[in-house]
Amino acid sequence: MNGKDVLMFRVGNARGNEVVDASVSVSLLRDELSPEGHHFRRIHPLELSRSRSPLFTMTWSVMHEIDEASPLFGIDLEDPASGVMGFIATLKGHDGTYGQTTYVRHIYRLEDLKAGHRFVDVISELPDGRLMIDYALFHRTEEERSALA
Repeated sequence: MNGKDVLMFRVGNARGNEVVDASVSVSLLRDELSPEGHHFRRIHPLELSRSRSPLFTMTWSVMHEIDEASPLFGIDLEDPASGVMGFIATLKGHDGTYGQTTYVRHIYRLEDLKAGHRFVDVISELPDGRLMIDYALFHRTEEERSALA
């Protein structure tokens, strides 16, 4: 994205209502070995390009840039020796219809990742100007074309 490597996933609000003041967090779950030889399963928070949304009504592309400050920098996610177990994503927000806080959690495993892919567009405009989400395409990706090609 914008010439940089990112970890990205997409969330959608299929409830047909507004989720106000939504926030998302993503953490890396990794098995690590201490200098003393002890195994630990550690959780490393990932910095997101945008972790809050004042209004979540349709979709949200959640992104973490993999740069020198990222816990993912230099890790080969296809190498089992990397110790990466997966990613934990949590989303919370205020449901405007029911007046309560909603929570959701999902764990992404390494086999869920697709390197070099991007999500296809799922939003289209109806003849009356309203926007529609095609949830049949929600998880579909396509291979990223190089901007230099």
